[in-house]
Amino acid sequence: GGDLSASPDFALAVERTARDGLPFLGALFSVRVRQLLNDVSRDSNLAYLSGLVLGGEIAAAQTMRTLGRGAPVTIVGSKSLARAYDTALRILGFQTDVLDGDRLVLDGLLHLAQEIGFLPGRTR
Repeated sequence: GGDLSASPDFALAVERTARDGLPFLGALFSVRVRQLLNDVSRDSNLAYLSGLVLGGEIAAAQTMRTLGRGAPVTIVGSKSLARAYDTALRILGFQTDVLDGDRLVLDGLLHLAQEIGFLPGRTR
């Protein structure tokens, strides 16, 4: 349990897929090998697998040129998922701006309810 992205295994996997170019499908095979031959714990392997998935996604985004250097990457999501993306991107040298998705949804719904007169505040 805990924060998988805090594990060194998570960082290792992000670097292997996104920085070193290890193909994602080949990297998946390494998860089982680590457990069978290297006696890596289940939790460490779960962190490694999480790092492979996020690292693979980041590598694909860089290949497609939808993720570039320069402006910070804005991350919107649940706290645990946003933390994992933040960690993965920072490992690779990206700057990030993390926004709490739950808070944004609640703020948006409150604003909408006020705008249409369902709640006191703003009115048309």
